[in-house]
Amino acid sequence: MIEHPEGLFAKARGEKILYINHVEVTRDLELAKQIVQKMNPMFKRQLKKIIAGNTFSNRGWILWEK
Repeated sequence: MIEHPEGLFAKARGEKILYINHVEVTRDLELAKQIVQKMNPMFKRQLKKIIAGNTFSNRGWILWEK
């Protein structure tokens, strides 16, 4: 869904930032990091940043940055 040509960024314009939401505990953060590790490097080069965080607690971590 994230990397598919018709997926999340199919019609996106401008800078592309992937935000993984609802990262609340250490286990969630580890799972988010695993998602980033498994992503195709060619796809990641299209993104500016990948951030994991929680909008309720106003916290976030940059997991990958160009």
